[in-house]
Amino acid sequence: EVQTLEARVEHNKKLHDKRLEELSQRGRKIHKTLRERQAQNEEIQAQIYEIGAHVAEQLRIKQGQAGAGKPQGITAEKKMRSLVTHRKLNDISQAQNQEMKLLREELERLRLRTFPSFVEKRPAGNPDDLSYGMQQRTIAA
Repeated sequence: EVQTLEARVEHNKKLHDKRLEELSQRGRKIHKTLRERQAQNEEIQAQIYEIGAHVAEQLRIKQGQAGAGKPQGITAEKKMRSLVTHRKLNDISQAQNQEMKLLREELERLRLRTFPSFVEKRPAGNPDDLSYGMQQRTIAA
């Protein structure tokens, strides 16, 4: 009878230890999940802060575009000046691009006049290998 009680106590200890291990594993999983969620919350808080700053900036821009007490004619005049300036700069850019194209063509023409072009194709291979070049010429002939 004492042996059966000791066996039962031993069995209960094993069950208790097993249950403790399961609970500690579960606790570790919960702590890990908690840390992950806290990290996610911090990221979301940072995003909320950035979005809030962006919204505030958009509101300032919108209020600035609304006129903020300035007459509408002044902003229209500024826009027109900006458009005219932009158009002039585009025209200048196109003229410069055309001039660059002409100068490149002239440079190429002068380069061709200065340096002779050799029409004869060279055989593929090592130019130091004399027999290779001779074999290619005899084959081509």
